[in-house]
Amino acid sequence: EEPVFDTLRTQEQLGYSVHSINRNTFGVLGFSITVNTQVTKYSSDHVDERIESFLKMFLDTHLNQDKVMDAVASLAKQKVRADVTLEEEVSRNWSEILSCEYLFNRYEKEIDVLNGISLTEVVEFFTPLVDGQSSCRKLSVHVIGAKEKVEQLDTEKDFCLSVIKTRDQVIQDIEQFRQKLKIHPVLYI
Repeated sequence: EEPVFDTLRTQEQLGYSVHSINRNTFGVLGFSITVNTQVTKYSSDHVDERIESFLKMFLDTHLNQDKVMDAVASLAKQKVRADVTLEEEVSRNWSEILSCEYLFNRYEKEIDVLNGISLTEVVEFFTPLVDGQSSCRKLSVHVIGAKEKVEQLDTEKDFCLSVIKTRDQVIQDIEQFRQKLKIHPVLYI
């Protein structure tokens, strides 16, 4: 998270709120970068381009042996920490029950995996995401505010989904896209 904030917020000053998170949405792994910026300062296309540029730069400059091993050690250290309160322990175990995964020693297993991770594996995982290979998907959501106060909203006109820019990979017709999707079962990790 630190390189995202440092580059996009501090150096480029793209927005007042910049952050990244890892995601596991019903077994689909991903990450999200969020930038909140003033509508009068930068266009959403510019912000999107800067995020893409950051990802390429991150792949080239930040994915080195020392930084990856530091990140792995930091993650492992977080997972070694014992539950401080009974509430933390119950919450951790209850989430295993709710997700139907029942992996009550998840942290120990994750530490074992982390200890075996190499720089090559991280680069091989991250490169297709940045290069936009067909096995990876990107969703770019642009919420653009009004420059001036609007008294009355026309919900039909003001709240619609539309394509901001066109590329070969952009979904032009959402319903048509949905009809082509294959249905896959939820994966429990």
